[in-house]
Amino acid sequence: MKSVLKNLKEAFDDAISSTQAAIAEGIVPGGGLALLRVIDAVEAEAERCEGDERPASCC
Repeated sequence: MKSVLKNLKEAFDDAISSTQAAIAEGIVPGGGLALLRVIDAVEAEAERCEGDERPASCC
C-alpha cells in the first residue's frame, strides 16, 4: 500500500512540475481550443470593418 501511494505521489508531483514548466514557457491549457471557438466571431468582425479598419489578409 505504501509503494502505491508513493508512486501516486511521484506521478502527481511530475504532473505539477510539467504543468508549471509549460505555463512558464507560455503554454496555456486549452489555448488552441479557445482560438477555434473565436474564429467565427473574428471573421464576422472582419467582414463588418471597412477601409483601414479591415485586417490584412494572411492567405
